[in-house]
Amino acid sequence: MSSPLSPGADRPRPAPARPDAVVMADGARFTVLTDRLIRMELSPTGVFTDAATQLVVSRDLGEPPSFRVVRGEDRLEIITEHLHLVHVPSLGFSPSGLSVRLRSTALHVH
Repeated sequence: MSSPLSPGADRPRPAPARPDAVVMADGARFTVLTDRLIRMELSPTGVFTDAATQLVVSRDLGEPPSFRVVRGEDRLEIITEHLHLVHVPSLGFSPSGLSVRLRSTALHVH
């Protein structure tokens, strides 16, 4: 049933990412959308939703940017041209278990 306020469908539209842009690690899923944007999801059951959102209607943005994945004993790193993500699965999505830093310096404040 559609909403009386919107002609849109009542179910979210599927919007899966390209498989070569997805990195899985101990209940976490990271999708490298661009070299400056990584989608981060955590699911204790390992079940994730691939529906469109208001911000991202499709996670398939074409050929993924080049990125490198480094796996350690209790550490995952994803490195793009502009970002360095570090995830420690045993600490979850906490300030000590997940960090992202810029690899390049900003030329302008805005």
